[in-house]
Amino acid sequence: MIKKKFLFLILMIFLSPFAAVSENIRGPVEGIIEFDGYSSQSVSSKIESLVGIKLPDTLSPLVQGLRITISGPDSLSLYRNSFSLYIYKKLNQEPSSDNMSYQGTQAYMRFMDFEKSMNFLIPLSANHTMSPDRSSFIVMENNRQEDFPLLVTILPITKGIPDSVYSAEIDFSVSPVYFNKGTMSLKILDNQGNPVDEALYYQVDGKIIDDLSNPVIFDAGFHTLIIRSDSGLEESLQFSLSPGENLVLNHILQLQYPTLKIDTVKGMTVFLDGKRIDNESMSDFIEIQPGIHSIRFEFGDYQLSREFNAEMQDSFRITMIPEILMEKLH
Repeated sequence: MIKKKFLFLILMIFLSPFAAVSENIRGPVEGIIEFDGYSSQSVSSKIESLVGIKLPDTLSPLVQGLRITISGPDSLSLYRNSFSLYIYKKLNQEPSSDNMSYQGTQAYMRFMDFEKSMNFLIPLSANHTMSPDRSSFIVMENNRQEDFPLLVTILPITKGIPDSVYSAEIDFSVSPVYFNKGTMSLKILDNQGNPVDEALYYQVDGKIIDDLSNPVIFDAGFHTLIIRSDSGLEESLQFSLSPGENLVLNHILQLQYPTLKIDTVKGMTVFLDGKRIDNESMSDFIEIQPGIHSIRFEFGDYQLSREFNAEMQDSFRITMIPEILMEKLH
């Protein structure tokens, strides 16, 4: 019984993160993964070579951690448990292909059997919800952004391994692990493709949102967005988010701008806000901006002008027929 407990204790120590003791790390750096928090990146390496992993200065709030996936050729499965994965943190210098010697602290160690791909999870947020399962292992339990950059390597732990194994290509892939959240930002245009000047108000799932011009975080899934304006317009639309998605919604707002129809006689010149309106434009309703406008009619030396205020959803029809003056001379 005592022997079993002793063996169990040795095994737990072997599979657990080691004490913070600086070690010498040697080997060629086969690749450096610049983790950006948005995409998966991969490099190939070999036994006893090093792979560097770096973080950006700013990490998306949607990222709760990263996943390191390691896979090798079938030939390596013949030597299962002959290799171990080592992850080193708190390096004395940045990983570089020009340098083969580093100092750092061993953060993790585990047997590699290469019978299947193995996943290793590293939390990057204090609020992470990641947990190990049959195919994934947690490397560190707490937020460890300050430990980066990391060096990852696979080393032999037994003898008698043929030289051909040392040249086998091993794939290292690093991908983001997201919270169950995404972001949405909204770009509103009118039906002419112009930005909307009118004040707009937003609700998402019944909650008032002050501003959607910049990304706002929402839970992953389906949502209902309601857009309202001072002019009484209300539009509703649906959107959905996947974990980690950054959605930009371009929406054409069906604003009912004021319209104007002008009827006049042939030969009369019409100016709206100082700009001449051709006869073809006057054949139908003209869409105008809300606000105060001035319309002027000219017929020979005869001129007549008038101002009017147009609000959203207003529709005007202006008819201008010159007045006929008749004087009996005899």
